[in-house]
Amino acid sequence: MRRGICKMARMGTVLFIAALMLTSCAKKPQDISREENEDNLVYSAQYYPVFDYVTNVISAFDYEKNEVIFNCRTDEDYKSNRSLMGVNLDDMQLGEIVDKTDVREYSSFVCWGDYYYAVKDDGVSGAEIVKLDADFKELASVGTNIELPRRYDAAYFDGIKADSEGRLYIMTCSLLQVYDSELNELCRIEVDGNFCGIVTCGDKAYTIEKDGINSILSEINITAQALERVNGSLPGNFVAFCGADGKIYMICAGTMYEYDIDSDSLCNMLSLIEYGIYGPSVRNMYVGNEGSFVFTVEGQYVGYDDFSMGVEILEKVPEVSVSEKKQIIIAAYASDAFYYSMYEYLIKFMRDNPEYTIRFDNYYDDYADSVPLDEFDKMLISGIDADILLIGGFETDKVKNLAQKGILYDINNFLSADEGFKDAIIPNIYEHLKLDGGVYAITPYFYMSTLTGRETVTGEREYWTVHGILEKLKDDESINLFADGDASAALIRLLEGGVCLDEEFIRNEGFTSEKFAELLELCKLCGERNMNTEKIVLNEKAVLEGRAMVVKDSNIFDDVRKYYALFGEDGFARVGYPDEAGGRSVIGWDEFFCISNSSQNKEDAWKLIKSFLSEDYYKNIHNSQAIMYPVVEKMCVEYLNNEIENQETKSIPIYSVDENLVTTTEMVVDVPVITKEQAQVIMDEINTASISGYDIDGTIKDIIREEAQYFFEGQKTAGEVGKIIQDRVQLYLDEQD
Repeated sequence: MRRGICKMARMGTVLFIAALMLTSCAKKPQDISREENEDNLVYSAQYYPVFDYVTNVISAFDYEKNEVIFNCRTDEDYKSNRSLMGVNLDDMQLGEIVDKTDVREYSSFVCWGDYYYAVKDDGVSGAEIVKLDADFKELASVGTNIELPRRYDAAYFDGIKADSEGRLYIMTCSLLQVYDSELNELCRIEVDGNFCGIVTCGDKAYTIEKDGINSILSEINITAQALERVNGSLPGNFVAFCGADGKIYMICAGTMYEYDIDSDSLCNMLSLIEYGIYGPSVRNMYVGNEGSFVFTVEGQYVGYDDFSMGVEILEKVPEVSVSEKKQIIIAAYASDAFYYSMYEYLIKFMRDNPEYTIRFDNYYDDYADSVPLDEFDKMLISGIDADILLIGGFETDKVKNLAQKGILYDINNFLSADEGFKDAIIPNIYEHLKLDGGVYAITPYFYMSTLTGRETVTGEREYWTVHGILEKLKDDESINLFADGDASAALIRLLEGGVCLDEEFIRNEGFTSEKFAELLELCKLCGERNMNTEKIVLNEKAVLEGRAMVVKDSNIFDDVRKYYALFGEDGFARVGYPDEAGGRSVIGWDEFFCISNSSQNKEDAWKLIKSFLSEDYYKNIHNSQAIMYPVVEKMCVEYLNNEIENQETKSIPIYSVDENLVTTTEMVVDVPVITKEQAQVIMDEINTASISGYDIDGTIKDIIREEAQYFFEGQKTAGEVGKIIQDRVQLYLDEQD
């Protein structure tokens, strides 16, 4: 991996250009560029890499010099002094401005006129404001002894700003101060709120304050020494902002907004992803020359815990100069926060493949009215303008429905043509991705769910049945299946594990069978025993003490280590969810990528989807969910090997909780390292799991949960409830057929 400062001339630039387009969402952004565009100008974006590795970045923009200045560290060990580096946007040359030792204490700075102003904090005596000349030499004779009343907190973006009159605005956690260019104090306002920072617009300045999922904009009234709210409420929390000519420009998630102060109107200016800009990674933004926008952009895809830094310039250019690109359209219905890591990788894909631009149409809006989910589902069925459909991994019923209606393309057509790639997927995972012989959805990650206990209590896996468990509980009143939860909770856990939900049981035995009645009886007994327990001893300790038979197990490496420590190598038993053929483990899925059958760009869509299963993706986009494993066998094995090599002996607490929800540490367990042979149980579970989310029908599960309450509450017998469930399920199946 490259480190330090990029060789910019050698790396060149990557150009991302796309005409401004409306998304196909019901709430469409206003296309303000077209309204102002009399000369057929369209926005284009250019990304310039600056640092391959960077930390503790503070930046400023010198409008006159057309230069972005970075105060940062560019080492891996966090020990070097800061460097003050400048990037001239005319030629994109990077150079060190001053000796490193002169800037180590600057925690924020701003340019105005011929001078720079900085907040200097030595970490001991507090903070002060200093004035610097064009060469960043401190002008000691001009008020550098001004002390801030409390230590400056650099947690805010743009903690220091200057307006067109040279007034300086400095914000701390509790105080807003205004100084003139000679560092004479003009105003101080006590603040108490969750402020994002300050934005200046001409000779005025404003604060932006978070208010739940919204934001408040207030003008700083120097004469009255007060903040005067100027808008009702802005939707969203903004990560970067700048102002010019009576307008404030802000970024929230993947969208850039324009707020007109005089008319108190907010409009969606553009979707950043179309221009290769990952909104959440924008650290600062500035209004540049000739109406351009300058972004400092952080990237994490150089490696886990490593951050790159670059400059992105968004400007208008003649439409005729824009080279035509292939567009891939993704349709989704999810919170922006849910797909942040995906956005980041989409940007990387466009930088690596400059012939593409990606349009991400999210029909769910975190901050405004959204298309209702059922309406979105109807749109998918009737036809939607998209190449790729992004569907939640838990929405297997939706995938099945769309595939059966011919809306989804069989990805096996691509996999069959690339046997090497198909064989790279874990064989058992590939088999469970199939639906009626085809693969209509694929995902980078999967997870496992099973039940684990002590073999002396559970018995062997092949005899792990609902009937057997119920008999054990009847024979021993001191034990329960689970450590906590009522009857409904027990039923939900077992249904999510596919108990009595596979197609063969539903169609051949059915819910009027003795087996299903035993399931209801088992869950009711579990709930009654847990309700009579004064203190719930959670999970593993309850199994260890013999009060519970099993704990839900997600096949996580650290959990497997814990089970070895608690139960011993011989006593550690994974029995799965009970079934007549023995315990079964369940495969669950991360987000699904599907290709629309109506897409005219299936090959291009597959190229993008395939990149999400590449070594580049797995190694550079960090998986924050410990329960998830790569579907690609090589990467899955490599992930487990890294866990084995990097494990250390540790101690973990085991908790209990009383009826007042007070948590107590019951015991501390020393967890030793485990061998590669012991860790093999993880891959064994992956390779032998016999059921997946495709096999669990959500509608049938909901019917069972709804009707089972009548039995749990004593209003009906198990047989009566089973008959009602059978009738409702049969009606549902007939409608599906």
